[in-house]
Amino acid sequence: MSFLEKNLAALEAMGCDVSQIQKECEQLIPAPARDGHVTATRDGLYIHSRFSPEKEAARLVESLRASGLDTVVIYGFGLGYHIEAFFAAYPQGRAIVVEPDAAFLHAALKLRDFTSVFHQKDLRLLIAAEPQRIVQCLHEYEDESFQVLRLRSVYTRNEGYYKETDAVLSRLASRRDINLNTLRRFGRLWVRNLARNIPLIITSPGISRLEGKFAGFPVLVAAAGPSLDEALPYLTEIKKRCLLVAVDTSYSACLRAGEEPDFVVVVDPQYWNTRHLDRARQQRAILVSESSTHPRIFRQLPGKTFLGGSIFPLGRYLEEAAGSKGKLGAGGSVSTSAWDFSRLMGGSPIIMAGLDLGFPSKNTHYKGSFFENRAFFLADRLAPGETQSCRYLYDASPRLVPDNSGGMVLSDMRMLIYIWWFEIQTKRFPGAVTLTLSRGGARAEGVRSADIDSVLALPERRSEIDSVLASARAYAAPPANARRFQAALDTLLEELTRLEALCAEGLRRTAAILRRGSSASPAALAALTDIDRKILGLEYRDIAGFLLADTLQSIAAQEAKADMRTALSNAEKIYAALKESARYHREILQKAGRVSEQAGQQHLPPL
Repeated sequence: MSFLEKNLAALEAMGCDVSQIQKECEQLIPAPARDGHVTATRDGLYIHSRFSPEKEAARLVESLRASGLDTVVIYGFGLGYHIEAFFAAYPQGRAIVVEPDAAFLHAALKLRDFTSVFHQKDLRLLIAAEPQRIVQCLHEYEDESFQVLRLRSVYTRNEGYYKETDAVLSRLASRRDINLNTLRRFGRLWVRNLARNIPLIITSPGISRLEGKFAGFPVLVAAAGPSLDEALPYLTEIKKRCLLVAVDTSYSACLRAGEEPDFVVVVDPQYWNTRHLDRARQQRAILVSESSTHPRIFRQLPGKTFLGGSIFPLGRYLEEAAGSKGKLGAGGSVSTSAWDFSRLMGGSPIIMAGLDLGFPSKNTHYKGSFFENRAFFLADRLAPGETQSCRYLYDASPRLVPDNSGGMVLSDMRMLIYIWWFEIQTKRFPGAVTLTLSRGGARAEGVRSADIDSVLALPERRSEIDSVLASARAYAAPPANARRFQAALDTLLEELTRLEALCAEGLRRTAAILRRGSSASPAALAALTDIDRKILGLEYRDIAGFLLADTLQSIAAQEAKADMRTALSNAEKIYAALKESARYHREILQKAGRVSEQAGQQHLPPL
């Protein structure tokens, strides 16, 4: 069997569509390297070193930062030497290889046996794919770090394609940085809210119960952008035709327009976000939320609640004990969660009102919003409300972007992240037809512009919608076993206590070595290795590890040093941060447990 046949068979086993790898690149000319390995030229330029392709590839992989490496995105398949070098250096690593030229790949498959590369379980190969496709591959890793490895000979030849890919990855990295900054700011608050919301985790049904229940029904999602003002006068007529989903920031506006939404989506952990619902009166609206949302929300809207599955380790653990909920997508804004909830219910089309993704006419929110009122409430002589509005407009790298009417609108980096999210989701879920009523808002590929008249031309379906809503209000969470849930909580508390003790011992031993100022003895290093092994053996260590992102990033940002003192200092930082996180989780959960006992076990359903 030829190299080509073996390689194509291995690619098929990976799940690749080999039909696109047919036409051979005639310009690829094989040539032996000086060390005996095969290399090749194209238009007179070598793809790999003409002396030693393997050594060149090893040096290329050495340029990666080993600290914090989860995934590498490789630009160019070449003849595979750099891919082999990556997996040799990082056997547990993940690689996404982006190769825009299927004809080139066909020619390369004839020159070497790549079956060992193609059998790597954590290899993804994108062949002649749109640059946006890379995000779909990274989707499962998007909360982890990635680095880019460029095969210069391929990058230069396809520079336009790879620059577009760079832009896609830059947006993804921006979102990752935003996630990290959000974790720094809200990590402990999320943990505290989760513990306080344990009764809801147990008693509330999950959004998975609503999956597909409104298939074929149009859904109007009311976001809080300035263009919401244009839709509010028509809300009564719209609600006759559409399921009405509001976000927390637009719920009161809908009530003032005379219509209570069918669903209200709230996912923010902060107390100040609950103020959007001050004086809001819930009658029949169903709350859709997440278990780390601020507990005050559930007191303000005490009616029927559906929970989406938590994205946090502690939340996932608690839900596993109480019953899974179903995933609620998150793109950094409550409007993204509202869209994903509408998609999960099967809504089509999903009509977005107030989703401006920018600042049409330099307005930030609809008239009378909590944001607008708060700015003027906090204003004084030296900082009037207009100053605060101006800061909101210009504090996040403002820029002009195309709008839905063919013009330009002011937007910023925050909004660009949301634009990118909608573009990715509409490609992932092409059946979720998405329309926007904001002609002056920023354009997102895959989201089509529509007008109020087209919505009002839809047939009236309120009686059908109300019938499905009535059955949804009757849904209950699967019965939870109180004894099982309490046992899971006790097990977690025991592990957290054990983790604290191990980290305290690790801190004591690293401090002793660092005080001596000499190289560590084999026995001392063996003791630290034993502590690390025991920590890694704890089943739920990732729950405490959730709050370590800041510490790990600060270590990863250091220049690579191989000396023992730096390694011990970094270990000391990790032990300290992990010990503190374990203590915080343990105390918060113990407090929640004491409240439960004092309330006569109200947190748990009867046995």
